Amino acid sequence: QSRCEKCDASVGRCEADHWTSRGTGSHKRLDIPINIVGLCRQCHQERHDGNLSKAMLLERIATRERTTTEDIKAVLDMLKRLIKPSKVEILTAICDLRESAQMLAIRNLQEANVDI
Repeated sequence: QSRCEKCDASVGRCEADHWTSRGTGSHKRLDIPINIVGLCRQCHQERHDGNLSKAMLLERIATRERTTTEDIKAVLDMLKRLIKPSKVEILTAICDLRESAQMLAIRNLQEANVDI
């Protein structure tokens, strides 16, 4: 059993909603914890109908990940700028983040099995 991160309903399986796509026109998604919120079918439909704000979902993700919305945005913006990055490009981009965002980036990339 899973719980919807918006309404807290107990459901068999939550539907993943991405806070941001990798880039305009791309079908690739950033499937890392700081970019995904688990929603029940009703809340997911509300999200796609425009009745749930992205800001509210980002707050839920930040609370779950014990970080700030600013750090999440910084890490996601950094990752969206990188297209098929090398290890050096990833590490260089991470070094440009503030320390708390660096740790968030490393943890999420490791969870996504990205070799850094």
